[in-house]
Amino acid sequence: MIIPVFLWCFPFSALHAIGQQARETGKPHVESVDNFISTGDNHWLGESMAIDSDRSIRDALAMMKELYNTKTLYWRGLQEAAWVRTLYFRPENYRYATAMRWFRHLIENVKVERLVTRAGAEVGIDVWGVSTLGDWGSPADTPGFNDFPFCFESRLRIDHPEWVPVDKYGYRRQGGTIELAYPAARKALIDLHVQLAKEAGYKGVAFLTYVENFSLRFEDEFGYSEPVVAEFKKRYGIDIRREPFTKMASVHAWRKLRGEYVTLFFKELKEALVKEGMGLGVFLDPVMPNKPMTWATLPHTHTTIGNMYMDISQWVQNGIVDRLLVYGGVNGGLAAKTALDLAFLARGTSADISTCTSGPYNDLWKDLRRQGIKTILTLGKDADYILRSPLPVQTVAALKSGSVYEKLRFLCQVAEGSSTADAALVLPLLKSGNVITRRMALLALAKIGDRAAIPAMEHALSDVEVGVQSMAIHALSQLTGPQSVRKIFDLVGRRKSHPLLEVCHAYLHRMQPFPKEEFIQAAQFHKVPEVRLTAMRILDIKAFPDLAPVYRKGLQDKDGYVRYTSARGLGKLRNNPEAVQVLIAALRHPDVVTQCRAAVSLGELMQRKDEAAAAKQAEIIGALGEVFKRYGNGSTRSDLSWGYRSVGQALLDGGEEGENLLHAFRTQHADGQLAEMAWRVLVYREKKGPNAFNLISAKENDLLFGLRPDFMKGPK
Repeated sequence: MIIPVFLWCFPFSALHAIGQQARETGKPHVESVDNFISTGDNHWLGESMAIDSDRSIRDALAMMKELYNTKTLYWRGLQEAAWVRTLYFRPENYRYATAMRWFRHLIENVKVERLVTRAGAEVGIDVWGVSTLGDWGSPADTPGFNDFPFCFESRLRIDHPEWVPVDKYGYRRQGGTIELAYPAARKALIDLHVQLAKEAGYKGVAFLTYVENFSLRFEDEFGYSEPVVAEFKKRYGIDIRREPFTKMASVHAWRKLRGEYVTLFFKELKEALVKEGMGLGVFLDPVMPNKPMTWATLPHTHTTIGNMYMDISQWVQNGIVDRLLVYGGVNGGLAAKTALDLAFLARGTSADISTCTSGPYNDLWKDLRRQGIKTILTLGKDADYILRSPLPVQTVAALKSGSVYEKLRFLCQVAEGSSTADAALVLPLLKSGNVITRRMALLALAKIGDRAAIPAMEHALSDVEVGVQSMAIHALSQLTGPQSVRKIFDLVGRRKSHPLLEVCHAYLHRMQPFPKEEFIQAAQFHKVPEVRLTAMRILDIKAFPDLAPVYRKGLQDKDGYVRYTSARGLGKLRNNPEAVQVLIAALRHPDVVTQCRAAVSLGELMQRKDEAAAAKQAEIIGALGEVFKRYGNGSTRSDLSWGYRSVGQALLDGGEEGENLLHAFRTQHADGQLAEMAWRVLVYREKKGPNAFNLISAKENDLLFGLRPDFMKGPK
């Protein structure tokens, strides 16, 4: 018999143990697959597996152990805990503020970090906390996923502005990151992570190396903080803020210097972790492992933390990093090649190599596991965990006589439409003690479509688990009774929690037939602000042409989030002169957040060439210009640090006429602050579309910086 080469790397004693286990337990051996949970995404998305209570966490980890024989869970909650411990969140960013309050509740009151490590210990899963190397929030005027201001910033950055990476002019500061060249900054991050890891009971700490903001316009834009500049000049004799790189003092040497500080941070952190019996891991880009990771944005090659050399060889050869974790999101062959290269690099050391994937049982990953390279499963929805496991397809008999997981397998088959069952067989599972089972039973009932099940589905809105309540809302959006909307609103009014607000936003607009009048009444007259908000956000998605009077009333609501959503909704109405006029008037609203959202909506109308907006374009540009001038010298506006970006972007959306007005503001000499803000709007166009960077070159950056107002240039 010819034995494949890769089996020589797999101990025959382990093969014997596998067979012995199968004989002793009567259960087929399940190859061990580790798991990664991006906790913040789970807390945000109603369809993602619930992990926000003791029971839901226990059920999730028990499922991972049973179906995947998981040995290690990589839990991104350490990042949330670090944020909560140090962050300042901006309440004007309403949507993200509700999320941050929910995260704080889970960390400080529910204590989910301690719950997950205890649950792991009960089933034999080591839990590693996953944090961020550089995602520590951003200045208020940094673009994020939604409107300004950026949602939060760590006190580590706010209290120590010198720790924020700066551009070569010493003017602009990067969003997210902390400059690791400062010893005090490294110590602060080390102390924070070790303390949080000890409190949680983690077995190790691992780091993601991308940031989630749109501040970086080209990869070498930042990294010119004082200690970096001084050390480079000491080594190479070049002041990189004032002199160009040369062959002997190259940009590559600068990138490697920046990477040295990353290595130094990991080395110092590892020394602290070892004292607590913990390990250190790093997630790596699956295509370019010696660079920081890319984010899930366009272009996919853009390293959002900046250009620095990740010296993996030094990490493994010197025992600094214990686990190299190859991230996913690319062609599996590319990630596998990177993993094999890393395994060769780490030969003879104690470093472990793992790869991330959402499909762990194809031949590619099986072959890697035989060579000692582990697999990490990265999923979100409970159903995917069940359907992608080794569990075989089940028949309807599983609902009566199957195990917990066989029942779950069949429920998922029903929910995806590959199997059918009578609702009467599924209804008893709404009383299961297993949170995942109750959630999947709701989805199955929605798919079955038997209206007799609606009362039981509505009763699930009173379940003790937020995860079940969320799934009940999702299910009732597909199979709706005459009382369903009222009962959902009653739940939202009682609980007011972020997951419920988000699951309503994600699914209620799909109701068929859509109960339009019920939503309009709730948006205008319900006594609970969160219910008015929920109804208004759904109407915003539907964008019915006759909603202008509803939004006009909403602009006067006592709740700021309702006012914001009303201004947003007005921008969705097509060729509606009333909506345009209401938005122009809202630029004088006493609430600055409402003003800014009205400006954004007017910009969106002009950008898409809306007929009603085009007829009023000159008036719109003039009104926006008057608002923009309020950010000039002596301004006391509460949104001074960010509102100018909202209004300025609206002027840019107005095309040549709006841009010309900004240039006039930039070149006038009476108001220096106004000139500077106009220049910033014109040159710092970091974002292109909802999910893409607007990249430029270093040369273009020099030209744009040269356009700064005269007073910023100093004496000639």
